[in-house]
Amino acid sequence: MIILQVVGYKNSGKTRLSSYFIREGTAEGFKVGSIKHHAHGTPDIIEETDSAKHMKSGAEIAGVYGGGRLDLSIMNEEFSIARLAECYEKMGINLLIIEGFKQESYPKVVLLREDNDLQILQDVKNVVAVVCNNGCDTITNAQWPSFQSSDLKNISLWYATFLKSPPSVK
Repeated sequence: MIILQVVGYKNSGKTRLSSYFIREGTAEGFKVGSIKHHAHGTPDIIEETDSAKHMKSGAEIAGVYGGGRLDLSIMNEEFSIARLAECYEKMGINLLIIEGFKQESYPKVVLLREDNDLQILQDVKNVVAVVCNNGCDTITNAQWPSFQSSDLKNISLWYATFLKSPPSVK
């Protein structure tokens, strides 16, 4: 399974770029899955649903299935991203887009809002590309391919190459 992380500080465009990668991957015939970091604690549960009642009654996993769609709620603080990725792969996913989780070591596209965000490049591992919103003129080295966020043509060309020959996931 190919895994690509999209990381950056708040309001850097992570969801927009993740959605773009999901659309492009789907168009190329991949079975795409996604995981998004919820930075504000536990995601809200819609209280009135039967699955919420199941969770409150002690179920670690509650699912709702209908019309070809499965929604799962899983309460397990011991899950790692690696274990979640294994689950996705067992469900037939062959491309996983992970939004956030900066500390993970999967290949990353780093989004920068401005030059002040450059510290993130020192704080994360396995950067494969950088996408800048506002100039980011200080990125002049060739350590990573870098793009303006508006340059979808070249981001798309880079992404197609990445999908054909992804780095190995350690």
